[in-house]
Amino acid sequence: MAKEDPNTKKWRTYIDPFHWILIVSIGAGLLIVATCTSLLDRMSPFRMKIDQQPWTFLNVLWYLYGALIGRGGGSFQGSHVAKIVVGSWWIFCVVLTATYTGNLVAFLAVTKDALPFQGVEGMIKQDVYTWGVVGGASWVTMFQLSSLPVFKAVYEGMVRFNRTDPDVLSLDQKVHIDKVLRGNYVHIGDRSQIQVKTANECSLFTGSAEIQPVQYSFGLPNGSPLTDLFSQKIMAMHENGLLSFWKRRRWPSRDFCPGKLQSYTKVISLVDIQSAFYLLGVGFVLAFVSIMFEVTLYVVKVFWRKQEHNKNAG
Repeated sequence: MAKEDPNTKKWRTYIDPFHWILIVSIGAGLLIVATCTSLLDRMSPFRMKIDQQPWTFLNVLWYLYGALIGRGGGSFQGSHVAKIVVGSWWIFCVVLTATYTGNLVAFLAVTKDALPFQGVEGMIKQDVYTWGVVGGASWVTMFQLSSLPVFKAVYEGMVRFNRTDPDVLSLDQKVHIDKVLRGNYVHIGDRSQIQVKTANECSLFTGSAEIQPVQYSFGLPNGSPLTDLFSQKIMAMHENGLLSFWKRRRWPSRDFCPGKLQSYTKVISLVDIQSAFYLLGVGFVLAFVSIMFEVTLYVVKVFWRKQEHNKNAG
């Protein structure tokens, strides 16, 4: 498969350090803690005894939000019970902030070539990539006749894709490689052949998971006297390392892709922190929506008061 452009996900830089489930959990925890703190503050007999106004839910929510982003909110004037909850929330925020900051620095400084999936199990669970094999090859028969549900799903996907794109079963492997280079396509085939085809294409990756082991052999007639001779010589070349030596010397290598072995300091650009500007824009939009809502409520309130005043005067 082709390597994804890292800039396509830069808008998520400030979201990626945490999983979306964790982000939702933090938001839900903020609301729950604010609710519990407000209730405990109102229920405290000490609060009633000293005759102080309890903090409203919005005040507590804003205070806890300030603690969450590390800005604080001044001194908390709640009861001792509420202060215990707030103290626990502070500890929670310290751990959360340290974890997020460390991950954010790593996301900004290091660009990782992460594959969207490794094997066919992950491939059949997504709906972005299509896949195909060289038509008429043994791969088609293997997926078609396999009793494994995963391999059956791979074959059913190829049949489905073939209805609109016959190239997924093209007889020419170059067609498959070209489709991979255009993106959102996975080519399944023999690893040795794919390594030769993609040796000079640093934008391509192969999954680490092995689908089916494939071995090569020389075909000789039944009962041929050369069978034992070939077998002995090939085993001898394999055992003394001659085959490995030939492969290291002649096999196409991808160890020298541009920038692969270079050490450099990554400069943070506007693209890397574009999500911060998006958040700022969202804040302005919400502020303008809020002021329009408040102005509307104020106009309605003034109009209602005038109507009441005219009615009483009449």
